[in-house]
Amino acid sequence: MTISPIKFGIIGLGRIANRFATVLTGETVKNAELTAVAANDLSRAVEFGAKHGAKITYDNYEGLSKNNDIDIVYIANANDMHFETIKLCLNNGKAVLCEKPMVMTKKDAVELTSLAKEKNLFLMEAMWTRFLPVYRKAVEWIANGKIGELKLIETSFCFGGEENSENRLYNPNLGGGAIYDVGVYSIEFITGFLGKPKAVSGYTLKAGTGVDSLAVFNMEFDKDVLAQARCSLSISAGVTASIYGSKGSIKFGDRFYCAKSCERFDGNCNLAEKFEAEDIDGFTYQIRHVIKMLSEGKKESDIMPVQDTVDCAEIFEILLK
Repeated sequence: MTISPIKFGIIGLGRIANRFATVLTGETVKNAELTAVAANDLSRAVEFGAKHGAKITYDNYEGLSKNNDIDIVYIANANDMHFETIKLCLNNGKAVLCEKPMVMTKKDAVELTSLAKEKNLFLMEAMWTRFLPVYRKAVEWIANGKIGELKLIETSFCFGGEENSENRLYNPNLGGGAIYDVGVYSIEFITGFLGKPKAVSGYTLKAGTGVDSLAVFNMEFDKDVLAQARCSLSISAGVTASIYGSKGSIKFGDRFYCAKSCERFDGNCNLAEKFEAEDIDGFTYQIRHVIKMLSEGKKESDIMPVQDTVDCAEIFEILLK
C-alpha cells in the first residue's frame, strides 16, 4: 500500500529552519515533502524554497497557513512570535510543530493546547533531544532498573560570550535570556524522566539588557527525587547531563542535548555498558516521530506531550519572577 507523504510548510526561515529543511528533504527521512515556505521577505522565501525544493513560497504567514495542501507547519521564527503564529496555523486547520520554547507563559501554553484539542489538531513543541536514541536508551535503562531507584539528575548548559544588545539572545523583546534559550533543554530533559516537579527554586543573574544571563535552579519530585540545573549565556561551564540512581548512574556524551553516546556505570562507578547511536543529524528522529504520529492520525506525541510544554512554561515563570 502506498502511503501519501506528509506535506510540511515552514514559517521562519533562519538557521534552525535551514537545518530542519535539510533533514526533512534528505535521505534519512521518508514519507515527507516540503510543500511551502514563508518569510516576511519574499526574496528570502524564494531563495530558501529553491535551496530546499519547496513548491510554493510566501511573503506572509497567513497565506501559508491557509494552503489546503499542507498537513503540518513547522514554526521557527523568534520566540516572541510563536504564540500568534501557532494560533494562526491552528485556526486555519493546520497541525503544528513549533521550535522550543513553544511559548513563554503558562497562560499562552494552556490557550494553545486547548485550541489544538478544540480543533482536533496535532500540536508539539520541537524538543528534539527527547527523541534521540541516547535519550530513549536512558529511558529504557531506568525502566529496566539498571541503575536502581532514580535519585538525582544534574544538567549544565552554559556557554560564554560577550554581552551584545543587538543579539537575539540578549533582547527581552524577542524572548531572549538563558532560561528560554538553553534552560528549556535542561528543564525538558529532566521532566522527560521525572514528570512535573512538585517544587522549584532558583536564582538568576541579569545582563545589562534585563534578560537572565545565568541561572541555577533546583527541582523536587515525588518519591524523593531531586534535580539540579544551571544555564548561562555568560560563562562556559560545560554542556553535560548525568543521572544517578541507587545502584548506578548514566552519563551522556559531550553536549547532552545532541549527544550520540551515553554510558551506564554500576554502583561502584565502573563502566557497565556503553551505547552509541548512528552518526546522522539528530533532527531526524523528531521528524520521523512527527510523520509517524500524523500518519497514524494521532493528535499528540507520547514522548513530548503538550502538558510537558505547559509545565515547562510554568517553571519559566517561577524562575523568572
